[in-house]
Amino acid sequence: MDTMEDLLRRNQQFVQEKTSGMADYFQRFSDGQSPDYFVISCSDSRINPAVTFMGDLGEFFVHRNVGNQVVESDQSFTAALFYALNVLNIKKILIIGHTNCGAINAACQGNALPKELSPWIENIEKAVSEEERKSLQIDDVSKRNVQAQVENLKKHPVYQGHEDSVTVQGLIYDVGSGKIDII
Repeated sequence: MDTMEDLLRRNQQFVQEKTSGMADYFQRFSDGQSPDYFVISCSDSRINPAVTFMGDLGEFFVHRNVGNQVVESDQSFTAALFYALNVLNIKKILIIGHTNCGAINAACQGNALPKELSPWIENIEKAVSEEERKSLQIDDVSKRNVQAQVENLKKHPVYQGHEDSVTVQGLIYDVGSGKIDII
């Protein structure tokens, strides 16, 4: 495990690499942001949209949560969606699930969960039927969850009125290969 000094050293290396060919690399970000994509992704440490797509700083406006969920009552998500659509004027939304997802696994197992996780996993249980959670492979349930979250987004009050100008795409990331597929 890295120490704080190790992390700071890695940051210095990052800055040196980014500014070696363009001394004012970071200056362009100080004036604001204009990302091309709003990404809704799982909090899992094995998936990072900017890394996965070989993106640059400022390219992705990202909201992450357990199970890449679109939950209307989630104020953090609602604020991020509003900001993406109405302030940043983003026209492309990606919802990215992944294989071997712990949240999906928890929803499929149906075991008692700590009170901090239970309500959040229940959102997945509502999005994917019990029959599907029991009959499908875990990774297929992950795909089904992404499809359900795409539908949840399209019903979200903040998204309403943007249907004709904003595209929404569901994707699945394979943690074993690094590849992304369209759902």
